[in-house]
Formats: sequence, C-alpha cells, structure tokens
Amino acid sequence: RKKSHEFASALYNQLKFSGTVKNCFDILKTAVDDTLLDLNPALAEQLMLAFKAVSSQKEEEWSQALTTCRRLLEGLADELHPASTELTKGRALNQAQYVNRLWAFMDKAIESESNRELAKAHVDFLGAWMEKTNKLSNKGVHAEVSQVEAVKAIFHAYLVVADILEYLHKAPSKSGQKDINFATIDELEAVLNVS
Repeated sequence: RKKSHEFASALYNQLKFSGTVKNCFDILKTAVDDTLLDLNPALAEQLMLAFKAVSSQKEEEWSQALTTCRRLLEGLADELHPASTELTKGRALNQAQYVNRLWAFMDKAIESESNRELAKAHVDFLGAWMEKTNKLSNKGVHAEVSQVEAVKAIFHAYLVVADILEYLHKAPSKSGQKDINFATIDELEAVLNVS
C-alpha cells in the first residue's frame, strides 16, 4: 500500500507540473505571434523560422536561427522607426543601427521612464549578444553555437519583441494620431460621440 501511494503521488506530481513551462511560453508565443502577424506577416514568419531552426538536430541551423533573430529585430525596427540620417539623443538611426531605432521608438512609445529603461536594457543586451555571437561564428572560431544558446536567443527575442509590441498601440502614428485598430471601447465611443 505504501509503495502504491508513493508511486501514485510521484506520478501525480509529475503530471501536475509537466505542462506548466510549455503552457506559459505558449501564452507569450501566441500573443507575440498574433501581434506580429497584424504588424507584418513576414516578421511573424521569420520568428517561426527561427523557432523551427532551433528545434532541428542540424548544428548549422542553430547559428542560422541567430541570424534570423537579428533580421527579425532589424525588420521590426524598419516597421516601427524607419532608418533616417537624423540623430536622436546622440544615436545614429541609419539602416544598420536597428537597436538605436528601436530605442527611438521606445522613447516615443513608453511614457514610464523605468519601463522605458528596462525595455532598452533588454534590447541592448540581446542586440550586443547576437552581434558578438554572429562575429564569432563568421570568423570560424571553434566556439560553435550550441542548441541551448540558440534556444536562449529565441526566448530572449520573444521577450524583447513582447516588450516592444506591448507599447505598439501607445505610440502615435506618423500622422500623430493613435491607430484605431488598437483603440479601446471607451476611446471609440469618445471619437464617435456614442454613449
């Protein structure tokens, strides 16, 4: 009886928590994927391709996942703050400076200074980490990208993109007005003068 109870308890605990991490990540993944699809389907496809690449057993696809993540961030910067010759707070906003352009978007979109600094730190970390990893793999250094490193990059990419997309509807559009697609019921009623 004791052995049966121990076995049943162990099995119960194993099943009880088995899907927790997967379910939590699925919530994040669904939210990010859906918003990216609305913003630009090509960006959502890049994230899906990176996710598929890290699931592969081929080592060359793991480093490809990092390149895809970097391209995703560059594409996101293109959507949110296109390249320009201007400087913002001493930072260049040309095509190659995708991290700076994401910063410029966050400066406009995030009102809370503490939230803005936290989101910027996350973008800086991921951008620098991917650039260094990319340089190592391009130089043919023996430090190959492991599957775990590639998976971490994907998770970080999801977190960074979620940080940024959370403020997408709060940023003014090019015309200076909020996007009606992200308006709340109260905002729509106010605009339409309906109660």
